[in-house]
Formats: sequence, structure tokens, C-alpha cells
Amino acid sequence: MNALEILRDDHLLFRRLLASGEEAPSVSERDELVGSLDSHLAVHQPLEEEILFPALGETDPEAVRAANRRHRATDAIVRGLRRAEADARWPELVATARDALDEHLTAEEGAVFSAAERALRPRDLELLGTRIETIRDAMIR
Repeated sequence: MNALEILRDDHLLFRRLLASGEEAPSVSERDELVGSLDSHLAVHQPLEEEILFPALGETDPEAVRAANRRHRATDAIVRGLRRAEADARWPELVATARDALDEHLTAEEGAVFSAAERALRPRDLELLGTRIETIRDAMIR
């Protein structure tokens, strides 16, 4: 699997998690959802920042800088959800978080992933994918 396919699969997971979040009726289910989102992001973001982004070199440095800024904003979104787990406005708050995260993922896929597809050969993307899988396995253990 190439690097972009792996990272896109992660993006789909994030979207699914937040889409299911509005239906989480109890604080414990909300806590589980936010914990899952947080733990997946804790693996995903470093893989992008330490493997994919540097591989782009100077291809599109502004897209990479913007993606890094959006990663920090995503961390703030997750922290906000953590604080709101018992809030009666949870469905509204998680919908807002879902929209913000979707905007980030769409922008990243459009700018960074497109730059990677232009700048890197398919074989390079495969090698990066192997590296991502190896590092992910080590991070999860």
C-alpha cells in the first residue's frame, strides 16, 4: 500500500469516528470516542510530519506549513471535545468538530497529497508506505 492510501484510510477513520460521535449518548461512550480519535491522531500526525512532509522537500513548502498548522488546530479540537464530554450541547459541539476536521482533511488531501502525487514516483510512495507501516507497528506495540 502506498503512503497516500494509508493516510487516506486514516482520514476516513477520523471522519467515521466523528460522524458516529453525535450519537454517543453517555459520557463513557464519548470518552471512548475521544480517546480513540486522540490515540489514532497521535500515531497518524507524526507519520505525516516526519515521513511524508519531509519527502516533499521544497515541492510545496506552504502546503506543508499549512498542514502543520492545521494539525495543531486539530489537537485543540480534540482537547475541546475532551472538555465537553459531559456537556448537554455535545451533538452540536461534535458536529462543529467534525466539520472543522473535515475541512482540514480535505485541504490536506487537496494540497499536500496532490503535491506528493506530482513530486514522488509511485515506487517512492510505496517505499514511504512500507516505512509508515513499519513505524506505525512499532508505535502501536
